[in-house]
Amino acid sequence: MTSSVGIKPALTHHEMISLFKDRGMIIEDEDKAIEVLTRVSYYRFTGYDLTFKNDNKYVEGTTFEKIHRHYEFDKALRLMLMELIEYIEISIRTRLSYMIAHDYPNLGYREPSNFVSEERHLRLLEILDNELSKSNELFVKHHRENRDGNFPVWVALEMATFSNLVGLYSNLKTDDQIKISSQFNLHSSVLRNWLIVLKILRNRCAHHSRLFNSLIITKPTILRSDKHLDLQQHHLFTQIFNLKYLIKERSLWDSWVTRLEALIEKYDDVDIGRMGFKENWSTLLKIV
Repeated sequence: MTSSVGIKPALTHHEMISLFKDRGMIIEDEDKAIEVLTRVSYYRFTGYDLTFKNDNKYVEGTTFEKIHRHYEFDKALRLMLMELIEYIEISIRTRLSYMIAHDYPNLGYREPSNFVSEERHLRLLEILDNELSKSNELFVKHHRENRDGNFPVWVALEMATFSNLVGLYSNLKTDDQIKISSQFNLHSSVLRNWLIVLKILRNRCAHHSRLFNSLIITKPTILRSDKHLDLQQHHLFTQIFNLKYLIKERSLWDSWVTRLEALIEKYDDVDIGRMGFKENWSTLLKIV
């Protein structure tokens, strides 16, 4: 039998409201607050109130609505970041497929000797083959039925997750990594680091994890040319700043930054400094 010692009893929504108020939170519309808590768990919601607490009491003037606005800002920011991550993921997938298809023609991508670690490569092939066997995508069915189940690299890599792609790039031989990284005018080790960091950010966004006032464990490399900007590696803004080097379509990047400006203006009560944003953040993002 599983012990329940030390487990707090589940609170009702009304008990959650009472607890908030006992700790000094201002709740002007309790019905609306309860409606929010039916959609957003108490545990997730209180992740955004940490900056408004002192000795487990809310600082004077803290409202439920203000904390909810931080949650809404964070959600909108995650969705915006996912747009850029999707763009980069497709770009990396395409560049990897093209390079491997031309440098290792036919089914050369299946040959472990073309990569650094045979073990890691065979593990990737196992994942891809499993996904290909289950897929009902028309282009996969076509190769399964008309090409004797032989899948070229550009088909196989469509089954790869972003994490798989990052692992594949990291397992390329040095010269092959350089062929990809040079397309972004980056050193291969820098691109490798950025992709690993971006993989973590993607997972956080996909799983709705909090970005506001949350530090980064795996720090992104800062280019030597950007060292003078005094960017903080453990904050989100540095990750966003680095993305501008991976977005080759300038109009898309400029449009995204403009939308970010609008989002931050809409939620002007959110302290973006807690995510490493500097006062001239938009200027920094627009300079490429």
